[in-house]
Amino acid sequence: MGTRTRLFAIIRERRFRSYEESGDRDLPRRSSAKKILLVFGFSSFLVISAFTFAAMQRGHVPSHAAPGPVPFLCTGTASLCSDFIPTPVSLLSTTFTSQTANARAPSYAWDFGDGTTGSGNPVRHSYALPSEYLVKLTVTDGANTFSVSHDVTELGSLPSSEFTPPSASSINPYVNCNASVTTIPGIIGTVANANGGADLSGALTTSILMKHTLAYPCTVFGYSVFVELHNLTVTYGPFTTTDCTNLSSTGSSCDVVGNIADGAGYMHMMRWEVERYRSASGQVAQFGDVPQTGQHIDAQGFVFWSFLAPADSLHDFSGWYLELTGWKPTSSTSSQPPPPPSTQPPPSMQPPGQVQPPFWQSCQDCATVTSWIWNFRVLLVTGFLLGLFATLSVGKLRGSRESDWVGTKRHRP
Repeated sequence: MGTRTRLFAIIRERRFRSYEESGDRDLPRRSSAKKILLVFGFSSFLVISAFTFAAMQRGHVPSHAAPGPVPFLCTGTASLCSDFIPTPVSLLSTTFTSQTANARAPSYAWDFGDGTTGSGNPVRHSYALPSEYLVKLTVTDGANTFSVSHDVTELGSLPSSEFTPPSASSINPYVNCNASVTTIPGIIGTVANANGGADLSGALTTSILMKHTLAYPCTVFGYSVFVELHNLTVTYGPFTTTDCTNLSSTGSSCDVVGNIADGAGYMHMMRWEVERYRSASGQVAQFGDVPQTGQHIDAQGFVFWSFLAPADSLHDFSGWYLELTGWKPTSSTSSQPPPPPSTQPPPSMQPPGQVQPPFWQSCQDCATVTSWIWNFRVLLVTGFLLGLFATLSVGKLRGSRESDWVGTKRHRP
């Protein structure tokens, strides 16, 4: 008999003798149960840790230092950065959702622009009056602070009749909405203000809540806010502006603006804008230069009402804007919906009410079995099952050895 075998025999002999002296016949079972639990916990910990580390390396499970995908504003930024979008809940009530990059345990402080503040993410706020509010978000992670602001429009009423239903495909593959084919009066209505421009009370659709974002919804409160207009004349522009409030800019301007018309008079005119976000992300380059004065174009875009628009001729004495997403020269076939380009689009935009904010990057392989393996909830279940299997196997083996030893001891002469 080898030295190791004799040592194990002595240990088992002493253990069995202690059981007999204590008179506790259940002591071996309790001791074995404790060891089984320890093995189970340790096995589960090892399995979950290994899978979680591998998943982090693959980018499917975000680390604590970088929670979630990076919003567009923060692309390429290594320091603390954040952005937010508003999602309408009801008239004058909005949920604000932030996505933050490069932060560890961030805290969120909100200034809603009406004299009230809040904290947390997401956060819901209700306003007393329709207006345009400068909403500011400040994110702190203990070491750094980042602030971002957006003008947010809060409307107090909706049109009394249905708007033209969407029917035309988007000519910009980065916009996954169908457009309502209409006219400028079909959007702004026929109710004029004292200056001859469109009054908000006559609107035939509603407005997006915020301009400076890529997170445009297709509809707001059931009204289409993505439109297609034909046979437009560019009456002014392009003109660069710096009206991006507190946002950092990679260029000398935030967007390019101008005016379009489909008839005579201010009730046939609208202000157009091409957002820096859309241009900076390469979503305008495929359409060539921005519209130029004198051109005749067909255009698609999102409608927005600004309470802050100056009452002057450059703004058509109105607060209506068309946030352009695509345009092309007017043609004889412009009455038909233009075919979308073959360019592969990025993750789709989501209408209000979706669980994920539109600027969250969606999983590219969520339909495959492999992606589910790296889902953290599946990791927990997998770790639990593998730990349980390892524990039962070890427990069965130890129980068999204990039984063999006790049986041998009892039958020893």
